[in-house]
Amino acid sequence: MDFPENREEGERDGEVDMCKALEEIKKMSEDKGKAEGRAEGRAEGKAEGIKQGEAIILLSMLNKDMTCEEVSVLTDVPLEKVKQIAEKK
Repeated sequence: MDFPENREEGERDGEVDMCKALEEIKKMSEDKGKAEGRAEGRAEGKAEGIKQGEAIILLSMLNKDMTCEEVSVLTDVPLEKVKQIAEKK
């Protein structure tokens, strides 16, 4: 049985501690936000890594005296993009 002496201070039948409830909601929201932020950060990092890897490969090919046109054909990277990377070389 639920006797008054077994209840926490200020607790009554059917009542919810609003401060506790709000703290739990806040924590759940923060946890969700952190998880979404981590996922977004991983996706951005992966995309940046792929972009850098592609540039390294293109530069390597260009440094072996391949023309921009040859690199473009072999890698299926648009010629203009290859030329942009070659200019930064």
